[in-house]
Amino acid sequence: MKATWEGDLNQLKGLVTERAITGETMLLNMGPHHPSTHGVLRLLLELDGEELVTVLPDVGFLHT
Repeated sequence: MKATWEGDLNQLKGLVTERAITGETMLLNMGPHHPSTHGVLRLLLELDGEELVTVLPDVGFLHT
């Protein structure tokens, strides 16, 4: 099954900088399947080159 995202960047206004909306900085998803996140943590990273601008953590649950 393929996962898709039906949203748009306007949903992120107020959460990331205006530079991310215009494409000056990069938005990168890290996790939850990254080996360092152990399946319960997802991070939305806003990067300006190698510098972190904004980090939005999404903490999940290991068992429900």
